[in-house]
Order: sequence, then C-alpha cells, then structure tokens
Amino acid sequence: MLITLTRAPAHVKDRPPMLLAVPALGGPRERGALATLLWEDSAHARSNLRVELYRMARGPFAGALTTTGMHVDIADGVVCDMGRARHLAAAGDAAGALSAAGPDVLPWVVDVTGGLGEWLQAVRTDWTAFYRSALRDAAQHAERAGDHAGARAFIRQWSELDPLSEDARQEWLRLCVLLNDAPEARRVYAECDAMTRREFRRAPLVTTRAWLEQLGQLEAGVARGVTLPRLPLVGRAEVMRALQGGPVCTLLLGDPGVGKTRVALEFAKLADRAVVVSGAVAAGPLSAVMFTLTDTDAGALSGRSKDAIASLQGTSSVQMYSEAGRAALHDALAGALVESAGAHGCVVLDDLHAVDPASLDVLGLMLRQVAALARGRRPRVVATARAFELRGSAADAWVRSQRAAGTLRTLDVPPLSSTDLLALVQHLSTSPGGAQFAAALQKTTGGNPLFFLETLRALIGSGHIRVDEGGRWHVDFHAAGGYAHLPLPRSVQDAIVDRADLLDRSVRRVLDTLSVQARPLSVHVLAQACGLGEWEVMDAVQALEAAGFVHEVSAGVALRHDLQREALRHAVPEQRRRGLHATVANALAAVGTAPQEVAQCFESGGRLQDAARWWVRAGDHSRRAFALAEAAQSYGHALTLGLDDAAAFDAALSLFGVHLHALGDVERARSTLPALRSRQHAAALGPPQYALCEAHIHLFDAAYADVLAVTEQVLGTDLPDALRSTALYLRGSARLKLGQLAASEADLQASRELNPLSGSGRAFQVTMTLAHLASARGDHHLARQEGERLRRLAQVMGDPTSLTQADAVAGAQQAMAGEFPAARDLLRRAVELADRHGLMLLGAQARANLGGVLIEIGEYAEAGATLASALPHIPEQGRPTVLGNLSVSRFMTGDVGPGLAGYSEVVALARTRGEALLVLRRRAILLTMQVRCGAVVDDGDVLAMRGEAAALGSRDVDHMLQCVAIQSALLRGQDASDAARTLAALTPDPDELERHAFTLAWNALRRGDACGVAQYTAGMPASARISAVRLLARLEDVDPGRDARAPAVDALVLAHARALRNHADASAEVAALQQALEASWPEHGGAFSRLRASLLFPERVRAP
Repeated sequence: MLITLTRAPAHVKDRPPMLLAVPALGGPRERGALATLLWEDSAHARSNLRVELYRMARGPFAGALTTTGMHVDIADGVVCDMGRARHLAAAGDAAGALSAAGPDVLPWVVDVTGGLGEWLQAVRTDWTAFYRSALRDAAQHAERAGDHAGARAFIRQWSELDPLSEDARQEWLRLCVLLNDAPEARRVYAECDAMTRREFRRAPLVTTRAWLEQLGQLEAGVARGVTLPRLPLVGRAEVMRALQGGPVCTLLLGDPGVGKTRVALEFAKLADRAVVVSGAVAAGPLSAVMFTLTDTDAGALSGRSKDAIASLQGTSSVQMYSEAGRAALHDALAGALVESAGAHGCVVLDDLHAVDPASLDVLGLMLRQVAALARGRRPRVVATARAFELRGSAADAWVRSQRAAGTLRTLDVPPLSSTDLLALVQHLSTSPGGAQFAAALQKTTGGNPLFFLETLRALIGSGHIRVDEGGRWHVDFHAAGGYAHLPLPRSVQDAIVDRADLLDRSVRRVLDTLSVQARPLSVHVLAQACGLGEWEVMDAVQALEAAGFVHEVSAGVALRHDLQREALRHAVPEQRRRGLHATVANALAAVGTAPQEVAQCFESGGRLQDAARWWVRAGDHSRRAFALAEAAQSYGHALTLGLDDAAAFDAALSLFGVHLHALGDVERARSTLPALRSRQHAAALGPPQYALCEAHIHLFDAAYADVLAVTEQVLGTDLPDALRSTALYLRGSARLKLGQLAASEADLQASRELNPLSGSGRAFQVTMTLAHLASARGDHHLARQEGERLRRLAQVMGDPTSLTQADAVAGAQQAMAGEFPAARDLLRRAVELADRHGLMLLGAQARANLGGVLIEIGEYAEAGATLASALPHIPEQGRPTVLGNLSVSRFMTGDVGPGLAGYSEVVALARTRGEALLVLRRRAILLTMQVRCGAVVDDGDVLAMRGEAAALGSRDVDHMLQCVAIQSALLRGQDASDAARTLAALTPDPDELERHAFTLAWNALRRGDACGVAQYTAGMPASARISAVRLLARLEDVDPGRDARAPAVDALVLAHARALRNHADASAEVAALQQALEASWPEHGGAFSRLRASLLFPERVRAP
C-alpha cells in the first residue's frame, strides 16, 4: 500500500488521516503519547484514539496500521511517498525522488496548533530542506548530462519553493546565460532586483549581476565604471549673466542635483582666486569655515587671522566665555575668508542649508566686511542651497536677515530643457541626431543634470548604449515603442546604486567607506578603515574616479555629490554600515579629526561609550569656539550615552557651568544637579564642587541662609585656591543680601586676593559686587573707586557683556550720588549696548535702573514705560525692585493708592527673603511716600528703624529716616525747629543735600520763613532730585499746572500755597488735584487735608 502525504488526493476520503501520518513519518509511537499529541487538550484522548483506530480498521486505510502492545506503527508492506523519495535520493536518483513526492507535506492540513502544530511544522521544515537539496542535485545531474533546459526547470522549482533565495535566482540566471536566453535572463534579474530591494533593502549581489556580462550586455571593464567627458555648461547663460551684477552675495536655489554648485564653480573660475566653504562637511560649530581655512595658503592671511585659526586647532584649555571673545574670533575668521579670496577673488558658499549656526555668523560678518570695501576691491560671493532643505533651517533666518540688509539676493536654477539635454546628447555622442532619445531622457530625469548623467552611465554600462571605436553612440530604436524598452532607472538613487553594484569587491569597499562620511578622507585613513594597503586604495580611487563617483581634493578623496553619498549609504546593510562607522571613527580619531565628527561616527557605529567620551571633547571644542548652545548639547548627549562616574561628573559640571554662567539658564543648570549629586564621590574634588553648584542655585533662589550653610561647610575643608575663591564670593554675595556688610566685604576682598587676575570673569564679578556693597553702605567714594576698577576690568576683557555691566554699575553709582543726568546717559548707553548685542537680561536690568533714575529726574511717565518694558525679562529675584519702582512711578503720577499698595507688597516680599538691609530701605521709602501724602507715622517706629540702620551701617537710610521724622512732626503741627537744626548741623554726603534742603525748606515754609525757603533752595540745580525743591524756590514765578514733572502730591501742596497767595485759578487746581488723589486713595484718613493744613502761615511767605 502506498500512502501519499505530499500530494492531495482527488477525493477527501482518500486523504490519509493524522493518525496514519504520525507513525508513517516518525516511526512507532506509544499509545498514550500518540493520543496526547493528537488530542492535546482533551480529557478523553485515549478514548478518542481507540475510536479512531476502530474506524480506520473499517475504512480505506484498513490494515495500514498495526498495534503491538502499547505501540502503534505502520504495517509491513505499507510505503510512504516521502520515505520512497528519500530512498531514491540516497541512491543518487534525485530526479526520481522529486517525481516520487511533492514539495508540500500534508498540504490539506491547515490551522493546526499546539504540540501537533509544532510537530508538523518541524516535519515540513525538514522536508523543504530535503526537497531543496534534491532540486539542486537534480539540476547538477541534468547539467552534467548537457540538459541545461532540464536543469533550469529544476532551479525554477527551487526558486518557487524558496522565493527569498537569491542563490536560487542566481543559478536560474546562470542557466539562462548558458542557454543564451537574454529576455528571460533580464526578467529573472529584474525579479531578483525587486526582491532584494523589497526584502533586504539592497541591490542583488555582485556575483548575481556578473552573470549578465556573459550575455554580452556589459562591456569589458564595466566593473571599473563608465567614463564620460565633462559636460559643457548648457542652459545656464541667463543665470551666469545675472551673477555678474547685484549685491554682495547671490544665493542659487534649486533641487538636489540640478547643477547649482556647477554654476557657482564655473562663475568662480572667472575670478583670480576661489575659496569654497561647504555645508556638506559641517560636523560642529565653525566646522564649515575651519575646513576651508585650514586648507588656505597661510601667506595670504594676517597675523590676526592666523591666531584665530590656531586657537581652534589647538587643544588649549577651555576659556571663560565672553561675548567679545566670540565676536573677535568670528570677526577674525570672516576676515580670513576675505583675505583668502583677495580683492578680485570669489567665495563660494556651497550647500548653505547645511552650514552650522556659528559658521553662518562668520559668513554674515564676512558679507558685512565685503560690503564695506570699495567696489573695485570686493571679492564676489556666490552661495548655493537646496530650496526645500533651506526652509526651516538655521540658514533660513540668516538668508532673510541678509536679504533685509541688502547684502544678498536669490536666483532660481531651473532644470534643463529637452533642448538643453539634446545639446548634451549630441556633444557626448558626437552625433547630430538624438532628439527623441533626449526627449525620453527629459521625461525620465526631469531635466536634472545629475540624474541625466547617472542614467547615461547606467545605459552604457548595461550595453543599451553602445559606443563604437569612433566614439559614436548606438541605441536600439523600436518603431512601435521608441525608447520605451530601455531599462531606465526609477530614480537617481537607483541609477547610482545599480552602477555601484558592478564594482570589484575592494573598490566597492572603498566606496562604501566614503559613503558613511561627509568629509573627504585621506588615503591613509581609507587604508586603515578598509583594511587595505595604501597602494590598493589608490588603485580603487582611480577606478572610482573613472566611474564618476569620486574626485580628489587637497584634503583627500570625496564623493562628487551628496546625493551619491545618500544613495550609497542607504544601500549598505545596517550591520555593515555600523561596522564601517566604527572603523572610520577609529581611523579619524588617530589623525586628530574634529571631535564632533569622531563622536558621530562612534555613535553611528554603536560604540556608545567611545562616542560619549568624544562628545565631551566636542563640548570643550564648542566652548573654545564660543558656541555655547552646541556645547550644552554635546555635554548633555554624552551623559545620555553612558560615561563612567568620574567622567560623567566632569561632563555634568561643564554642563552646569555652560547653563548657569554662560547662558544664564538657571532652570537648566538646576536640572544637572541630580547627575552631579549621584556621582560626586567619583571625582577627587567632587563633594565641594557639587556643594558650590548647589550654593549657586541657592543664591539665585534668594535662599541666602542655605548659601551660608553650604559655603561654611565647604570652607571648613582643604580647598584649592580657585574653589576657595568661589566659595568666598558666594558667601560674600549672600551676606551682602542679608545686610552683613562688613563680613560681606571681607569675604569678597579675600576672594579677589585669591583670584587677582585682572582679565578673569571671577575678578570682574567680585569687583562688581564690592561696588554694590559700597553703595549699599552709603560709602560712595569707595563705590566710585570700585566702579573705576570695574570699568578698567571691562576694558581689559573687552566684551559687550562686561562693558554693559560696567556702564550699568557706573550709572547706578551716579544715581546714588545724585548725578542723575549723568546716570541717565550711562544707563541709556548700557541699554543700547545690550540691545545691539542681544543681551536681553542685561538690557532689562539696565532699563530697570534707568526707570529709577527717570523717577528721580521727574520723568514719571517715561519711567513707568521703561520699567514695564524691562519687567518681562527680569529674573524672579530681581522683579521686586522693578515692581517697587513701578509703584513709585504710579504714586508720582497721582495713582497714589495702587502705588502705596504695590510698594507695601514689595516690602513684604523682601521680608520673606530675609534681606534685612533691603527691607529697611524699602520701609523707609514707603514711610517717605506716606508722609508726602500727609499720613502721620509713629515716631517710635522711626526711632527703631534708625537703630537698625546704624547696626547695618547704612547712613543713607538713617538720613532718609531723619527727614521722615521731621516731616511727620510738621504734619502733626509740632515745633520741629530742634530737629531741623539737628538736621542742618549734619554734614551729609553730597547726594543727601537735596533731601535735607527739601525737609528744611518745608519747615521754613510752615513757619512762614521766606528767607529760610530761599536759603535752603538756593543753588539747587534745575535737575534737582526732588522736584518740589525748585518749585518752592519759584513760588512767585510758577504758573498753575505748568510744570508737568511735578509729583502729583507736591503739586497739590504747591497749588494750595499759590491759592493762599491769590494766584489765578489756583483754587480750582487745588480742588481738582485733591479730588483726583482722594479717588485714587479712598482710605487716606484725611491725609491730603492734613497736608494742606500743615502750611500754617502761607500769607507771610514773601520773597527775600
């Protein structure tokens, strides 16, 4: 009896059941095991087995099984088709084996799960391997017998059995070649190409493609590439004419491969010298510019330019960031580009869309420098960019800004027309015809020159374009379909990859290595990366040049076009691509390549720890280039890839410094603290360094007690001078905020002595804090000394940040000294400098100080607007001061109630922060505001506050409180002559004279002492700090309401005085002013009436 398990019988009843198939294929089975296999989930498996054995004994397969004891097996004389096939194959009759059985086991059995399904799958897998081996053996036997058609039939079955096997298709293709069946060979290869690209994302193997050569469709030497002469420049006459005129720079826009770079380089040939900056090689900050300048003749550069280049090439330690350092470096590099091009040269900015932001800044400065030259001395500048990639890139904003400045315009580079392609075809083919062929190429390539060239190379390589000995082209033309039969590539990428597949193995290895790297690679690096000798690499490079893939430049070997690199890189299998990246990274690291480039290669190669170490170096390199955002990204990325704890701590510390000190981003700096905390013990100085980082954050948070606690602990340990200086600076800054002025000064002086270098940022910060400290203590002489030292430090450092800060500090000191016009001018200069260089925080701080000065001058409306514009950019810890000045400006313009309420909130906020001196000063200002409105203050409170001022050493607050006490006494109708005499007997600092004069003049006015009024107001400048002083001196001359700068409350009192002296319209002015003030401050408690009543003897006031 023959049991057929691989071919389905016509009738269902003739299909062998699984009960028969299992022992037929696997031999005897124990009854229990067989029952469990067939009915795995049934509790009645053994009963089912007995029932099925009973049925089989009475069906078409009666006698096929035998039961011996506890086992079930096939009976003697029963043969399985699969067993017969194996027997024949073992006997050497592969063809007979294939005839005896089919390729599928139990094809009618589907949806089998569980243990039975696993058993069946194993049987089928084993049978497929046997059948595939039998097909190969049968094909070999047929081929030896000369039956190539029969062999091809067996291989075709193999391909159908295993549709993902390239080996099967390669054998099929080989047999088609032996049979000289070109159409089927092309069809088989096309199917193979589609399969490998779909399933494995690559072209067929070189060994597969090589069999096409045997058909005569590939010329000898195709594996070395197809050489085409350089194309003439056609279709670009209009663009070339447009480049002759226009602004400094012309940007050529177009699709990839349209010929933008070719146009730019052809135009550059018209100049005496050409310099090319390429965005395609950008691997980090300033990399595009530096790649060009390191290859420039040093003889054409100035000493300044050479120093700038050397500063980036070296491995010097990272310098403290300064805006001036960045600006000077970028300006010098821009000058180097201009010097390299020369007066009649040309600068080509290729692939502008890929240029890094730092290089863009240099290029902008270069355009500005070129524009400043006389027309006869200007080099021309031509840029190229892909229109689509430009949109949204960093270069997009740069292009818009240059266009707005009038230094740049754009031109579109269109595809070539059919006429242009016909001219190229006729030039290359040395034939007069070719119109229909050119039209077919135009339809396929869209007039893209690169696609056009790659298509021609592919057609020549495949033999569809035949070149005779005279160089003339021959292409088959079908009357019915024209050139529709030509295998034109679907895209330029396909054309590139198809040609690359024809290269020899070693040549392709070099090409694949070049495809994973944008920058040119030297022969030495290629040899190391490819595992070849340098002579072998040079031979490979020569073959690639002939094939139109690469060209040699001074820095090494590079692919001709970025599209080639993209297409070839994606054609390399991922695992191989990773290996190439890793080997290239090792080679680049050995020759000192830019760290960003090495880091990217290691990461792409899966070497994450090596990549992390190189990303740290990249961060250091970015800081040397003053590219702070890129530095922060590099350090942060290194931390995510995985470093050992010591290296991770150093990277996080660098990241903290960039965020806090360079970028001023407190929150991002705070976010690095967990990484520092967890790794602090891995570094030798980790704990104190981490503690000082925490102290920096506490200082920004106004948590001054925490700053003191941290720094006290750190200073109790053995520290290097640099860390001790930092700790003293932080403690001194916190003590200043807490009003511990003497201790603060001692800390800051000690910090400066430990770090005396005049050009250091720490010395600048310490000196600026000491200047603020002297001002807070009322020691304006010392404040001016520190301010002068600060100005000298800023000039030495030379950056806009330091210069802006120095002007702002000087302006604040002038204000403290009462020199408000000078203060206003200095602060406005600081604002302009900050705005010019984009220093938003410093500009806001300078505006805040300027608003305070404008209040003192009496420009209250302008002060309010200035303060409001500063407020959105002021950090949280600085907002109370700005809000306080805003409240004062509202108070002065007559919005008294909200002004007082707002200032009260500012006082309360200072209390919550524990800033003792600031709380005292603001309380004194609030009392002054209340007294000016006629509110009565408690003498006991004033006396207690004077005691606090004395304890804190703040003389200016003490003076302010004495004036408040006298004014309050005047309001209560008390005789304040003794207090006035005491005040007059003081020898105040010059900036207090106006406050004393105001108080004493009011006292004289109250007593009707016209001579006293004149005495105390005599000599007050027109820019007097307290505007009511000069109004008092001009009571006889002032017309009602004419002085718009008078504070609203003072205007009420003076209008009342004029009304009592019978000035015209003064009474109406008094009523209007008092009504407005009372509406603004409804809970005034009679303050305004009390203020008016304090003028007891106005009728006795006479001019002296």
